[in-house]
Amino acid sequence: MKKRIWLLLMFPVFVFAQPHAVIFVDTAKEGHSLLIENLNQMLFYSPTLQRQLQVDIYDINPRAPAFRGGVHYHHDIEGQMLSRFRPTQLPYLICLNGEVESLRLPLINKEKLCLCLKSC
Repeated sequence: MKKRIWLLLMFPVFVFAQPHAVIFVDTAKEGHSLLIENLNQMLFYSPTLQRQLQVDIYDINPRAPAFRGGVHYHHDIEGQMLSRFRPTQLPYLICLNGEVESLRLPLINKEKLCLCLKSC
């Protein structure tokens, strides 16, 4: 029991959930690839933001090129994440704190990402 308490005190990151942004895009549509590149660039130039927020992007385009950078990019060809979160349009941003949704909105520009941290 003492060992568990000690671990919680030494590693508080396990106790508090990191904010998480889930973004849905279709890179077959105009502007969605550019949005991903802008998000990647924003995270690249802000290591603080990169540490504070995990960003996962799910692309429904089966022929989409892979992206690399500060975002975790996934092809959602079978639509598993799309059916789980059910965004109303694309691109779409869903903010999570742990497993609890805190915000849902269409993602118009990269600056909306900071709303997941409530620091805009």
